[in-house]
Amino acid sequence: MLVEEGPWSEDEVADQLRRVQERLYGCLDSIVDGQVSDAYPNSANKPIEIRVDAYNVPEAPLASLLDAFSANVLEIPDYKAALASNDRVPSIIFSLNLDPSQ
Repeated sequence: MLVEEGPWSEDEVADQLRRVQERLYGCLDSIVDGQVSDAYPNSANKPIEIRVDAYNVPEAPLASLLDAFSANVLEIPDYKAALASNDRVPSIIFSLNLDPSQ
């Protein structure tokens, strides 16, 4: 889970979105490299969720970034091959939570 807290000023939204994207890549790398399943053996052979909990941030740009990222990143040849050959991670799910009570 990634936690993002705002507020983000209008002039920093693009930089903040790039930072979130880099964090998403870091999570994905940890999953496909086996670090997550090594650290959490009970997660083996179960879908892994990358969830972004975001509070007081511009919702539409963040949702757009996560939608585009999740729709395309697993089609990148290196990630696609890494997941295909990974016997501990059947799938990766991306989600966005904007409700601070959850």
